[in-house]
Amino acid sequence: MNIIIKEFEEKYYSQLVNLIKSVLNEYEFTFDVGDIKNDMNKLKKSKSYSKKNEKFWIALDDNKLVGSIAIRDRKDDDLAELKRFYLLPEYRGLGIGSKLYDTAEKFAKGYTYRGIWLESSRKFVNAAKLYKRKGFTLTEELDNDWEDNLYHKIF
Repeated sequence: MNIIIKEFEEKYYSQLVNLIKSVLNEYEFTFDVGDIKNDMNKLKKSKSYSKKNEKFWIALDDNKLVGSIAIRDRKDDDLAELKRFYLLPEYRGLGIGSKLYDTAEKFAKGYTYRGIWLESSRKFVNAAKLYKRKGFTLTEELDNDWEDNLYHKIF
């Protein structure tokens, strides 16, 4: 296994969509839930994650896309928003998710963000454990299609 974390490139778009669909299917969600489809279409057209204070990364095993994560600007406060954090099941528990997260946090700290905010489904139990290890605080449990929890971390 030779994992490389790098900025997203359009040539990986199809693999990224397949990764997201696969992980969502694992948890009985569809690609149509939330704003994922719209967000991916914007990413493909370079209209999303294109500001200097936003970034999208992928994890590759050789040339196979196995994970993703992104930082997006929140217009209503000074927190970065963590988005699109997905990892194929066979790559979980190997430290790859932690490396993806560390990459995103390091980037966010390089701007005027004072922390990170995220929403994550309660179904993503392992992700919740990672957020706790990384210093996030659970701030709210929502009653929505995703069964979301809201978290934040102040640097």
